[in-house]
Amino acid sequence: MSQTAQNIPWTATATAVVAISAFMLSAISLAWQFTSWRWSGAAVKVSIDFREVVGSVTGRSHVGFITASNAGRGACQVASWWIEDGTDKSIYVANLEEGSAARPEKLDGLHEVFWFFVSGPLIENCRRKNVTRVRPVLQIGSGKKIKGKWVSIPF
Repeated sequence: MSQTAQNIPWTATATAVVAISAFMLSAISLAWQFTSWRWSGAAVKVSIDFREVVGSVTGRSHVGFITASNAGRGACQVASWWIEDGTDKSIYVANLEEGSAARPEKLDGLHEVFWFFVSGPLIENCRRKNVTRVRPVLQIGSGKKIKGKWVSIPF
């Protein structure tokens, strides 16, 4: 052993090991707290989908589905939603089908809510205005607006 290594008492080495371990654990703890804080709120996304439903009573009908999903752990209030068609005008769907969530609706963390509507009038309105795509917009209780992706008008 070298001369300097023999002069260092074992308590100083133990203190250095404990200090380095404490620093590492505090850095890991801080990173974990930041990650937990980042995921503690609501992380809401909205989407729209159109489908053709074949029923024995009504024949063929077109149905639109608005889905709001919350990937975060915190809940939020869905105050309202509407559809944009790119003409600076919003389309508000008033008549919802049975089984749709209420408006306003609480959206818990890691959950989804759905709204169903007959999309025939919406599709016809878009065709009259020569609109080829729409996107859903969701407004949560804090006033924040969440815009979904543009989707082509089907059928």
